[in-house]
Amino acid sequence: MNPAEFDRWYATAYPRLVGQLTLILGDRAEAQDALQEAFVRFWDRRAALTDVASRDAWIRTTAHRYAVSRWRRLARGRELTRLLPEQRVPDELSLDRAH
Repeated sequence: MNPAEFDRWYATAYPRLVGQLTLILGDRAEAQDALQEAFVRFWDRRAALTDVASRDAWIRTTAHRYAVSRWRRLARGRELTRLLPEQRVPDELSLDRAH
């Protein structure tokens, strides 16, 4: 697949795939981000995926996996943040006395 073929395929596949992923993920912006990442990853594997149906399926699966992985990382980050001890910010009086 050369760059011109990729551009044509992208132009026709992207709107359909973003719609499908929005329904799956429930968030259009998240679907768009995941699809962009999947298309970037596809470019390195484009020689192996010549059938249009398999390309669409690969992109959809890769984008979904990327979104799930991202969601898990964010959830884990929130969980770890909750486990941190609460940091106390000194009040202005204690800062004035330090000078």
